[in-house]
Amino acid sequence: TLRNMCLLCRAHHALIHNSHWHIRMAPDGHPEFLPPEILDPKRQPRRNTLHTQLSGAAR
Repeated sequence: TLRNMCLLCRAHHALIHNSHWHIRMAPDGHPEFLPPEILDPKRQPRRNTLHTQLSGAAR
């Protein structure tokens, strides 16, 4: 559905499909990126906070 889509550039789209990274949608509707176990054995979700920081600075 449209609710679970995440826009990625070509390089990051290829990374997701050709490696062990995964994307999931958090309850707040923002994507979380789960690294492969070789990078993080606990596979802690990571988020891009750049846009959140920029929108907060504009207020």
